[in-house]
Amino acid sequence: MTDINKNIRLNGLLDAAMAVADAENMIKSMAELTSMPPSGRGVEIKIKEIAHWLLSYGRKKILFFTPETRLIEEMSKTAPEDTEFIIVLPYDMGPVQKCIIREKFPPDLNITMIQEPAFPQAFYPANGLMVICGCAFDGKAAVPLETYRLIEHYKDFVGKKAWVPYAEISVPEPCEGWVILNKK
Repeated sequence: MTDINKNIRLNGLLDAAMAVADAENMIKSMAELTSMPPSGRGVEIKIKEIAHWLLSYGRKKILFFTPETRLIEEMSKTAPEDTEFIIVLPYDMGPVQKCIIREKFPPDLNITMIQEPAFPQAFYPANGLMVICGCAFDGKAAVPLETYRLIEHYKDFVGKKAWVPYAEISVPEPCEGWVILNKK
C-alpha cells in the first residue's frame, strides 16, 4: 500500500488531496504513482464550505465511509453538542490504525468508529446522513475501491446521502483503483 493510500485510510480523501496539492510540482507524478487523482489547490477552502453544507441538513448522526479528519474537525466547531460523527472502518483495519484515527480527534468529541460489517445504532433516515467523499471524473462520481465496497454494504440505508467530490477532473475514466458510482 502506498503512503498516499495509507493517508486515505487514516485521514480521509480530503486530507490526502491536500497532501498531494501541497506538493504542487509533483501533483501529476504523485497521482500516477498512488492512484490518487490530482486535486489542485483550494481543498482546504472547500472543507469549510462542505462542513457548513453538511451541517445544514440538521442531522444528529453523520456517517463517513472514510475518516475525513479535517472535515469532521471543521464540522465539530459549529455542530450541536449532541451530533455524533460515525466513521466506518474497513474490516481489515487493525487496532493500531483505529487508535491513530481516534487520537486525531479531541477526547470530548462524539466520535463512534464501527468496523464493517457492523451497523450504527439508532441510525434512521430522520436523524442520519451518509457522507460519501470521492472525486468527479467528467461529471461522474467515483470513489476508491475500498469505499465502494463499504457503500455497497450499507446501500440499503434509505436516508439522506451526501456526495462530496474533492475535485472535478475532465477525463472520462477514473484512475486505477477507483470505481464510478451510478454508471447509468
